[in-house]
Amino acid sequence: MQAPLWDRVDRRALEKPLFNVRPTQQVFPDWLEGEWDCDTRFVGYSFPSAIDKKRLVSDTSVPGFLKLSIAQLADVGKGGLHQLRFIRKDGAVVEDKAFNITAMVDAFLGAPVVQSVDYAPSREPNRVTINLVPGSTNNAERCELYVNARESATRPDGVFYNLEAVRQVALGYSRQFNTPRVAVTDYLIVWTFKRIDADSIQASINTAGYIQPNEALKYTSDSPGAAPQLGGLLTAATEPVVLYSHTVQMRRHPPSA
Repeated sequence: MQAPLWDRVDRRALEKPLFNVRPTQQVFPDWLEGEWDCDTRFVGYSFPSAIDKKRLVSDTSVPGFLKLSIAQLADVGKGGLHQLRFIRKDGAVVEDKAFNITAMVDAFLGAPVVQSVDYAPSREPNRVTINLVPGSTNNAERCELYVNARESATRPDGVFYNLEAVRQVALGYSRQFNTPRVAVTDYLIVWTFKRIDADSIQASINTAGYIQPNEALKYTSDSPGAAPQLGGLLTAATEPVVLYSHTVQMRRHPPSA
């Protein structure tokens, strides 16, 4: 039996989920409904795997090592001031994902780089297309996000947890010969929301980044250039190689009457 989500987050046991049932759109607590002014700040990172850190830090395929390789946290070591919005639809509180992604990407990159966000949850709740202003960034022209797993839980003290496992495909053109560039990253984001009062929430973001299976194979060897060990492939591909932490202070906009 799997441990509760909050326990896994506390222990940083954030292995890549096995995909089976397609997730539905996430429903949030009623007290999150509304628009919030947010101050998101980077707290730190760690390398939890057994992979040699000197080998890992030079690998630009690791999520977060390049800008926009984790779209929502576009420059992962930074933060910013932005808004988040949660709306009521068909009697349930859901995320205004297009608004929130636009706000966070622009805040983390410090400029209005998002041209549009395509998201139709009634038709496909697990796919988001982010179109970037042409020429605004070197790393992508468009990002496709596919949510492969989703989980939520409310701790006994009322703290709400929301997990999404994302495969991201960033598409663009290199500056040499105008050749297409495709970068695939897998990561898991866990939001934690703790209600302080009607107008304030203390939130956090824990993000786990994974290496791709084709990249994982080279890390199963004892040293660069040595023969890979197939026995360690599953572990290398499913355990997080990097963990990022952010805090988010949320104030209702406007405050309650």
